[in-house]
Order: sequence, then C-alpha cells, then structure tokens
Amino acid sequence: DFVGSSLDKGKYKVTGFLGRGTSGAVIYRVSEGEGEYAVKRVDTRADAPEWSTKNEHMLHSFVSEHPHVLSYHGFFTDAYHTHLLTSVCEGGRLCDFVDESPLFWRNDETIRKVFLSIVRAVRHCHSRGIAHRDICPENVLSLDMHGDTFVLADFGKATTEKKSKQFGLGLAAYSAPECTPGESNTTYDTRIADVWSLGILLLYMVAGATPWTAPRASHAAYTSFLSEPIHLQRILPVSGDLVALLARVLDPRPKRRMSIGELERAVVVMRSFSMSDAELAL
Repeated sequence: DFVGSSLDKGKYKVTGFLGRGTSGAVIYRVSEGEGEYAVKRVDTRADAPEWSTKNEHMLHSFVSEHPHVLSYHGFFTDAYHTHLLTSVCEGGRLCDFVDESPLFWRNDETIRKVFLSIVRAVRHCHSRGIAHRDICPENVLSLDMHGDTFVLADFGKATTEKKSKQFGLGLAAYSAPECTPGESNTTYDTRIADVWSLGILLLYMVAGATPWTAPRASHAAYTSFLSEPIHLQRILPVSGDLVALLARVLDPRPKRRMSIGELERAVVVMRSFSMSDAELAL
C-alpha cells in the first residue's frame, strides 16, 4: 500500500489511491503543502511493456493548455518510474457517468456538449501533430462531481507518428479495424484511426454499450453493420440520424472515413442521437 508514503525525496505525500489507467499505470492523489495533484506512476524500465511510453510527459505537455485536455503540471523520475503530475478529476471517468447516472441517457444536448468538447480536444492534439490512440470512456474524466466539464486524459499510447504499425494499443472495442491485430498488416494513419474511436465513444455515450468487442470479420454484429448500418438500431437505442453519421465515421476504409472536422460539424447540427419515444415503443 503506497498511501501514506512520500515521493520525490519527500516533496509529495501520497494521500489516496485514484485508480489505474487503461495501460495499467497506477494513479494516486498526492499533496504538496496545500496543493493537490493526481500522479500517474509509469514503469519506464528497459523491459517495461510496449505501452509504457517514456515520452508521455512530453506529448501531454504539448497539448495541456486546451480546456478539455487534462492539465499537466510536470513530472519527476526515480530509478524505475516516471511520475506525471496532473489535476485531480473529482468526478471520475466518463464510463462511470454512463453506467451509474442518468446524465447522458436520452439527453441529446448533454451528449452534444460533452462529445464536442472531446472532439475539439482530439482535434487540438492533431493540430499539434499528436494522435491519442487510446480514446475510450476510461480516458475521459470529469473535473467535477456533477459532470459539468470533461477532459481527455492518458497520453501513454500517444504518438507523433502519422503512420504506424503498432497494433492493439487501445481498448479493442474502440479501436479501428486497421489497428486491430490480425485484421491488418499494413501501416495505418494514426489520426484517422482516432476518428473511428470517437465514433464508438459517441455510440457508447448514447446507448450505454458498444456494438462489438472488436471490429473483426468474425464478429456478427460488426459484419452486419458493414452490410447494413441500420442494423445498429436493432441492437441499440440510437436515432436514424446517428446511424447515418456512424456509417461514415465507422467506414472500414480509412481514406473514405469522415474527417474529424466533418464529424464536429455534423454533431453540431444533428437533430437527435437517441431513439424517439415512438421508436422505443415499437
């Protein structure tokens, strides 16, 4: 148990356990005088897993000034770890709000507001030459207990590479098919892959579930969607407008996939994300 110990030669006192990132890194609450931070403890040994990005602190710092990117406050190291200091997100993860509260359920304007804030955060990252590669509800955090402000977090799998052959980095349910192990063996565009992940994130915010565990040819729901996008309405309570949008966002052909700018503009004007009362009654 790390709580009660100190870090960085006694500068920070560990006051609580906040959770684990999708990469397995441990996140603690620490205090420095009257200030409080979250600290992400990343294994940076030579034999550390591939996801343990040794320059995560640098990539995060490049984009931290955006209001919907988790604020970065510095880093320090020891023999085996890099410790990243960020703001504390009192409200926890987006997935907790979706699973445990009515904040998003059939609430089109809240969905629009929060989703657009994350789209704009990702677009900001792309403008700085950084792809996130792990967009999912676990990496979207609320600064407050009420879910008023959400931020994009965890840059452990981020990259400045425009093209990559690293597969299986993000959660499989949110990863694009070209990033999925066994589904592709060619390089993929990291920023276009982020757009796919945003599409699945939007679907999860609306419906409270993802339609497949991974975009594989062996998954019936995925192949049904490819042949007939309206299949989504048979398994999830989503509007026809959203199905039409996702048919373009979740295009397995990356060059034909909707751009992040097009996605942002489409969400701004979308009439509804959820099924109507009449559709739900059928």
